[in-house]
Amino acid sequence: MAKKIKKNKKSSDITINRERILSSLKKVYLGGAIGECLLVVKKGVATCEVVDITNSIVVLEKGRIGSKSLSGQFGLGNIEVMIKFLASVPDDKLIVATEDTGRMIITGKNKRRSLDYLTTLPNLIATRLRMDSSDKTDYVKEFQKMTDIAVTVPSDFIKDFNSYLSVLKSKIVTFDINDERCMVTLGASTEHQFQLRIPEEYIENDDEEEIIVQTNGENLSRVFSVMETNDDESPTMSIGEDNPIVVEDGSTMWALTPFKDDSAGEDD
Repeated sequence: MAKKIKKNKKSSDITINRERILSSLKKVYLGGAIGECLLVVKKGVATCEVVDITNSIVVLEKGRIGSKSLSGQFGLGNIEVMIKFLASVPDDKLIVATEDTGRMIITGKNKRRSLDYLTTLPNLIATRLRMDSSDKTDYVKEFQKMTDIAVTVPSDFIKDFNSYLSVLKSKIVTFDINDERCMVTLGASTEHQFQLRIPEEYIENDDEEEIIVQTNGENLSRVFSVMETNDDESPTMSIGEDNPIVVEDGSTMWALTPFKDDSAGEDD
């Protein structure tokens, strides 16, 4: 249930930036992989730390979404409903208020569209990463420490990866990385396979070691599909032996669980 926010006079309405919160929620939702989240907002800056029900994807998202007068914990039990509404509204800024009943009311400035959203009690959000309020772990730093090799991900790689993976029955992906190249194989050894190569200039490997790791390519494709890539700041992918594959794009981090052996993720 959301923390109560008093309705103020029109001149001091609490507002949210539609594009920013929509972008943040899409990065958490991942096309349906994670259906609920706890949005913790302090002075307009939202933090969302979630793990999917299969414990295969962790999302750490942080960014300003609204005015400094906006604070509270908001349990979003159905992210899709919120995304659907935000995507349909043309206004840049939306007015938000909550009631004692736990309802969050979001209205466009022209008042043609509004959403009366029923929030969920924070302790009922099963996807929250911090189950204990005393947990002070810096998960961004913890995941970064698990990796050994960093790879800058070119935009053409992302485009090809998503395109090739979509036609494969098995979504297993194998990374074979050393200091000279990152070779990515899409598909199981029992079927057609695509290979993509990221050259040396995109790789940071101080120890000059080789790492081979496999993961669920469908999850990685979901991440690539919601990233806001541009020429000025490319996303990075960091990999360590038997540790999560960490993808970072701006202030967002995703950590994807690797498969433990070659048979994992293979289709029968």
